[in-house]
Amino acid sequence: MSILAEGSGAGAVPWLMLAGAVGAVLRLACDRWLPRRGILLANVAGSLAAGLVIGIEPAGPSVTIWVTGLAGALTTFSTVSAYTAEEVRHGRWRAAVGSWALHLGSGGLAVVLGLVAGAALSAP
Repeated sequence: MSILAEGSGAGAVPWLMLAGAVGAVLRLACDRWLPRRGILLANVAGSLAAGLVIGIEPAGPSVTIWVTGLAGALTTFSTVSAYTAEEVRHGRWRAAVGSWALHLGSGGLAVVLGLVAGAALSAP
C-alpha cells in the first residue's frame, strides 16, 4: 500500500513533506507550550483535522497531504507511549491507563466530529 492516494501522483510528495514538517513543528510547539497536555492537544487537533479532510474528500491528493502529512506528523502515539512508560515506571498505573483512555477517547471523538463537519461542509 502506498502513502500516496490514488491519483495524487509524485507531485504531491513536496506538499506531503511540507505538511509533515508543519505538523511536526506544531506538535513540538504544543508540547513546549503545554507540557504533557500539549501532546493531548496535538492528538485531538490532528484527529479533528483528519476527520474533517476525509469528511470533505474521502480520497485523493488532499488526504495524502493533509491526513498523512499534517495530521500524521502532528499526532503521536510514541510520545504518549513514552509518557505512559514513565508513569508505569513510577507505579502510577491509574495515570497511565487514564492517559491512554483520554487520548484514544478524545481522539476518536474528534475524528467523528471532523467527519460530520466535513460531510456537512461538502454537502451541496
